[in-house]
Amino acid sequence: MARSRDLMARLDEAVLDPTASLSDVLRICVMLGIRIGAASLEQWATAELEGYRGLEVPEYRKIRAPIMKVVADPWGRQATHLLNPMTLPEPIREHISEIVPLNQGVDTLEALAAEHEAQRRLVQLSPPGFDVYMTVWNQRRDRPYSIIAVYVEFPPSLIRGVIGQIQTGLTRFVAGLGAKVDSGDDGQPSAAQADGALLAVVGSAVITNLNVFTGASQAGGIVTNQPSEYNIRDVKGNVAAGSSNFSQAYTEAFDLARIREFADLIAEISGALDLDLDQHAELESGLAELHAAIGDPANDKTRMRRAIDAVMSPLKLAGATAVRNAAITLGNQASAELDAAIHHLHP
Repeated sequence: MARSRDLMARLDEAVLDPTASLSDVLRICVMLGIRIGAASLEQWATAELEGYRGLEVPEYRKIRAPIMKVVADPWGRQATHLLNPMTLPEPIREHISEIVPLNQGVDTLEALAAEHEAQRRLVQLSPPGFDVYMTVWNQRRDRPYSIIAVYVEFPPSLIRGVIGQIQTGLTRFVAGLGAKVDSGDDGQPSAAQADGALLAVVGSAVITNLNVFTGASQAGGIVTNQPSEYNIRDVKGNVAAGSSNFSQAYTEAFDLARIREFADLIAEISGALDLDLDQHAELESGLAELHAAIGDPANDKTRMRRAIDAVMSPLKLAGATAVRNAAITLGNQASAELDAAIHHLHP
């Protein structure tokens, strides 16, 4: 345990050391999390270092920036315009937003800010979903112009602001963890103390994003994510507990918005997908079933889940394009929301 105490001492020093890099402090957090079994701490610090790959980006990493589009008329003349996402069709609006998640690792963010500060120019980023709008627009031949690029534009100071929030969060975490460690513990924090101190700083949304809670519990009781424990309060809706033969669906209202957006997007792009006749017929059949399931008053989530799978199967066989990739991402999100609403518990 002496090594864990040493890590705590190093963390205390590094978080206030102006010469220590943010990534160095986060690496100490990763090692401390591994040593004491604090899963949330390890996973959060790793996500900050390597980027939020496949994870929802925390609110403190989101910025607001204007969207620009570069267009060209039939004669090749180009112009740049401000794009208002509220003027776009609803299925496309999901992919075009002025709220930009910065999911890169901290080293990449710092390098990006430094590069644009040195060159005294604005940062331009084009999130993957922006390609969907551009491709769908350019598919139509009756458009008055074609779109060459779509991107958000913002000063590097916004990146510096995000980095500052991560640094402040780390400082608050270290201070909070130090206050939780009893003198009798000889400077050795427990996993629950570390993850609890992190929860107080980054919030439950991020912790839930990083962890899958397992085990049995009562509403408002202790949920175990070995080797840590979390006290889950204010439980709402139905709480399901059972065996491998038991399943329960939430009876609270379920938002169909993402399911509808997925169905609408597939209907919009199906003709542009690189599929053979049989695959296209399979896609259309699955899409018809999905629309029927969405319109069914019974609100059968299991039926909707099967219908999404029926659409995703041929969709994944299509050639890899920005539109196809964005549709798969949206389909995965819709599936995840349905999976969260349909619980199958196994001992």
